[in-house]
Amino acid sequence: MAIDGARLIPYVSPVQRLATLPEAKTMESGSESEETRSDSVITPRLMTVAEAARYMGVAVGTVRRMIAGDKLPIVRIGRATRIDRVKLDKLLDGGVLETGD
Repeated sequence: MAIDGARLIPYVSPVQRLATLPEAKTMESGSESEETRSDSVITPRLMTVAEAARYMGVAVGTVRRMIAGDKLPIVRIGRATRIDRVKLDKLLDGGVLETGD
């Protein structure tokens, strides 16, 4: 939690923030701009191990075992491990992944 004056403000991850976005409203004229269209919400392509575990409905340890067993490819950004949502969706859809990408 971060401290703001005398109040405590809970940390909200970017994924949690995306989940709480209100439905996009159309402009009064009836036309939609890029900022107001509901399909213009950006979903992060890379997920943390914990986010991938929640997405798949499994434990974090299961995701880590999949990574260690080369069943789930990862992206390294510095020391951070991230999982590509597109490749994860392909795996969940029953596709075969090549981890040597």
